[in-house]
Amino acid sequence: MKSFKEVYAASKAELLEARQNQITQEKDDILRGIKTELCITCKLKELNESKQQEVINMLYSFWSPKKGINKAGIAFLKEGKLAIDEKSSVANIKRFAQREIKDNINEFARAFAFNRGREVVERLQRNLETRTGKKFKYQPLFEMAFDIVSKKMADDNM
Repeated sequence: MKSFKEVYAASKAELLEARQNQITQEKDDILRGIKTELCITCKLKELNESKQQEVINMLYSFWSPKKGINKAGIAFLKEGKLAIDEKSSVANIKRFAQREIKDNINEFARAFAFNRGREVVERLQRNLETRTGKKFKYQPLFEMAFDIVSKKMADDNM
């Protein structure tokens, strides 16, 4: 007959192994999502150093080796939403802004149609600045939004 300590130790080891497997699975899920988001088709080791660092930064913004997936990671997996913060790269911030415009394309199109484009772009600018703590120029954001809305309107008219 096993002692209480032996049964407890075995149970604890089994629980720790299950938790570690869960954390590893979450990491794999996040990496698959990141590869899809960044359109990476090769192995991560084959990427150049700056791209590898970008992937690592994104991974750690969604996942922790000790705690596993966080709220931003859950949103990223469920909704495909890219989260940004102070550590986000310029490319990720641009991708996030493009996604926000595309997700709210009808609102942006109406605003541009009724000469209120400035309002929605300034709202996007404030959103980006609040999330990242960085300053963004209005003109590049306006041009990005205008290009996306113009393409959408041209596609709809065809």
